[in-house]
Amino acid sequence: MKVSETEQGLSVEDTWWGMIVLLWIGGLLPLLLILRYGIGDLPFKLVTIPVLVFASGLLIYSAAQISLRSRWHFDFAANVLNWSQRGPFIRRGGTIAIPDIEKLFIQADSGIAPDSKRYRLAVVHANGLLPLTPYYLRDSANYDKLKGISLKISSHMERLKIDDDETIRDLLARQMRTAALRQARIMHKLTADEAEAYLSGIEGC
Repeated sequence: MKVSETEQGLSVEDTWWGMIVLLWIGGLLPLLLILRYGIGDLPFKLVTIPVLVFASGLLIYSAAQISLRSRWHFDFAANVLNWSQRGPFIRRGGTIAIPDIEKLFIQADSGIAPDSKRYRLAVVHANGLLPLTPYYLRDSANYDKLKGISLKISSHMERLKIDDDETIRDLLARQMRTAALRQARIMHKLTADEAEAYLSGIEGC
């Protein structure tokens, strides 16, 4: 993930390298299997080689569908957010007026990670939620970058300053109270009872 900043704008560029690696694995592994085992009888070749080629193509296609190069540019002079995502089979993008951005927050993905330690940076705007990054593990350096990016953005737009508890509120809004409890314990280093009391306070607001 690359971040660049000027007086009039801030850009975030990201490539989902994990999926690109999968592309290479999908293409090279079957080829190696063919080279290793494809020198057998003709019937063996006729069966295995087409199967391996098909499996390789299917895996490459699946990985290509989710291999994205993303760019997000906050143009503070023009007061807009320009965004684009490009992949082998994906071309999308658009422009959002910065006044239409309601909030910026770090969203937890409790659907995949049972301990709620995967996060992405997202904006909520007039037409819904737009993720700025894929999900990253909280323990990786990329989590610090997410916090750093949010601070850079909010330095230009004070009203978008991140509230750490917004991650917890988002889980509650998605009917994921158990995940919200885990999140409170992770973020604020609370015991189970303390987290329960903390959540009750958020819900009561």
